Amino acid sequence: MICGFFYGMKVAGGEILCAAGVTAWGDWLTLAILVVSVILTARAMQQHRLREAVSALAMAATAALLAVSANGPVWQTSEPTDNDTSGLVVALVDQSESVWRDLASARLALETLAVRVQALDDELQDATWSGMVIGFSEAASILARQQPLSRLPDMVRSVQVAAPGTQSRGELGIDRALDEIRKAGGRGQVLLVTDGLFDEPAFDEALVRAAASGIPISVLPVGSGAPGLGLISADLAPEQHINRDATVRGTVLGGGTLRVTDPDLGQAEVDIVGQERAQPVHVSKRFAARGLQHLKIAFDTGDTRQERVLYTLVRGPAQVLLFGDGRGFDALDPTAWSIHRAQPDAAPDPDAFDLVVIDALPPSSFPGDYSEKLLNSASRTGILLINGGLRGSVEDPQVIGDWKGTALSPILPVDSDPRSFILDPPGRDIVILIDVSGSMESSLGVAKTGAFAVLEQLRPQDSIAVLAFSDITERTFDQRPATRENLDAARLLVNGLTAGGGTAPGSTLERAARMRSNYCAYFFISDGVFDVPKVSPQCYTTALSTEGAHFPKGVADWGEEIMLNAGQGVGQIKMDYFEPEQRKAYFRPDWFRPIAARTSAPLTGYQLPGIAIAYPRIDAEVLSLHDTPPPDPVLVYRRDPDQPGTATGVFLSALPDAVSPSDLQDVLARLLGWSRPNRFDIRAKQTGNQITVSVLTLAQPDDQSLPESVSGTLRIAGQGQQPLSFRPSGPPGRFETSLTLRMSDEPLDAELILSEPGRDDQIIPATIPARSPRQAMAGGDERFDSGIDAEALSRMITITGGRDLRVAAPRVAEVASPPSKVPLHALTICLALFSLGLALWVKGRPN
Repeated sequence: MICGFFYGMKVAGGEILCAAGVTAWGDWLTLAILVVSVILTARAMQQHRLREAVSALAMAATAALLAVSANGPVWQTSEPTDNDTSGLVVALVDQSESVWRDLASARLALETLAVRVQALDDELQDATWSGMVIGFSEAASILARQQPLSRLPDMVRSVQVAAPGTQSRGELGIDRALDEIRKAGGRGQVLLVTDGLFDEPAFDEALVRAAASGIPISVLPVGSGAPGLGLISADLAPEQHINRDATVRGTVLGGGTLRVTDPDLGQAEVDIVGQERAQPVHVSKRFAARGLQHLKIAFDTGDTRQERVLYTLVRGPAQVLLFGDGRGFDALDPTAWSIHRAQPDAAPDPDAFDLVVIDALPPSSFPGDYSEKLLNSASRTGILLINGGLRGSVEDPQVIGDWKGTALSPILPVDSDPRSFILDPPGRDIVILIDVSGSMESSLGVAKTGAFAVLEQLRPQDSIAVLAFSDITERTFDQRPATRENLDAARLLVNGLTAGGGTAPGSTLERAARMRSNYCAYFFISDGVFDVPKVSPQCYTTALSTEGAHFPKGVADWGEEIMLNAGQGVGQIKMDYFEPEQRKAYFRPDWFRPIAARTSAPLTGYQLPGIAIAYPRIDAEVLSLHDTPPPDPVLVYRRDPDQPGTATGVFLSALPDAVSPSDLQDVLARLLGWSRPNRFDIRAKQTGNQITVSVLTLAQPDDQSLPESVSGTLRIAGQGQQPLSFRPSGPPGRFETSLTLRMSDEPLDAELILSEPGRDDQIIPATIPARSPRQAMAGGDERFDSGIDAEALSRMITITGGRDLRVAAPRVAEVASPPSKVPLHALTICLALFSLGLALWVKGRPN
């Protein structure tokens, strides 16, 4: 605050600046001292005590100078222009064995660097810049001394590394380059050729020194494709089959232990005796789960450890864990479904399966923590609960109710407690269909009164739509929340309706059917003078007759029928839907044949021995219903909106004795996130924590089309979702994306979600490997290293403000030196001490 009075003041060709981020307590203390000093000075002047007044003013000046010192004042010279001084460009070359093992790549990198330097020299033009070359491995040394910058491209091209080093001491090389730039005047830039596989795990201090000096470090990454010692190569076929041997093939030079690890089946080890020549090695593993799986290959010599991650797409039949009778399951196609029957008291871990089916068994049949295990695995393992037939009496809670009281409750698609549902029903989606044909002219007032009675009973959590119908286009009130304002607008529309035209409810009923939801209720208001429509509303419907006559046969079967007559207090009539009878039963015992909630549904062609009464959650999908009102659900599914891999289903009756494999397969397939395993061919390649995913869409016998675009999401357990930006790559139907993984100390389950227009998402199980140490331990032999540490090089560029020389040349603006700054706090402290001494000396003198 005090220093701010002087901020920006021009002094001797520069300006006064203050440090940022300084706390303000010193300024407030100074202000308090100044106020006291001014008061003491004024009082001393009134009493003609001149020496005390001067002492008080000197004390105030002392406080102000100390406050200025605390704000870190500096005198900054004006910035030089880009070309007004000389500078030094240092080409810094990594001479380690891991860079120069692939001589062709290393020479190509030097040629690229020479081209970048030439571009920089052309941009600088008349500036007197110079260049030099420094190399580093175990130590740093000058390979070519300072020459005019125009000579630096040829100096780079002439670099020769006869004996590559066994270490890569990057910090030594950067320190040497910074020292040479300092000697040349402090203005410059470092152009680094390296693979980033340094012996020092991190050297941020050297990078911070470069950034503080205004010296960017631009990087040209180059590395060898394979190590020179140890695990030279490793390969795994891009496709495997579940529970069949998969062979990892590798090439090893030298002795050590080769370990192959997968997240599910643990680790396999092979001890290898060192030989002078490279030797092949084979290790067999089996994958216990489908999806994009990985193996971690490690070669350990005791001093050095190399690691690689290999990915493969594991296909095969869906693995189904079955408890209970499960009639019909053994007849499923074994190439598509692998059924594993188990006893509930020895229940296997559900994580190893794609589906878990529990047929008419309560949770008490299982170990106490099994429902928690099912919940924990639900993000990748579908769950189907079959209630079975009547247990006990109809007033006894059924099997589905027992599961509702377990850890699975939050993900189940139904609520099985009739009483709690009645006490707190969810929001209802109400549609009023009003006949406004010419025959309604005498009873349209009754119809309006009936509509008003429905509107009066809605709650804010409900929704409302009004559809008027005749054989001409009519005004409608589109579906919207039942707020007070919307209800007033709906009343206004109803009140303005007039009669005319013929009766044509068909198209309006089709439109209403498209608004169907789990908690819909329709009110069909008409005089009944029309032919029975060929379509139904697909929702529980209360038919209100404005003439007091029954509707044609079929209309009343939609739900409830109410007779309205003029003068009978229509507004006081209560619709059963709004006052449902509180059920005391948990089961409907009569035999029935379920109907599809929409166009078709599995298991609707069989007689069933009753159903457990349950209510679908608002985000569930009801596939089939009881064939007589009320429309209790029979087969219900739910896919979690936040975790699409979490899918659950309930069948609220018992499986029929002669259930067909096609019906049963349809029931199970809806719980599989990866329902079309042959649609995509997937490849993945990982370097460090960078992974590239390639997706090739495969034409199918019944569908030869290929998408023009694919989108995706990677969801990792405990980390949320990461969107994937796929771009076309190569032939039609092939797409590619790259991303950075956030790896943990343990392997993680994940789902790769692929979406193409007009199709169901494919949720493919995946595994993410654990975080690994560096490929070569500190002090290890460079011959074990390979590849590029992209993360380390990116960090270097970010800290120093450099560039990736693969894609861009260095710029003149990036090599401009920072303005000179001279600290002033020493001067202001000396002045404060002088002022304090003056105050004490003056006060000690007699007046």
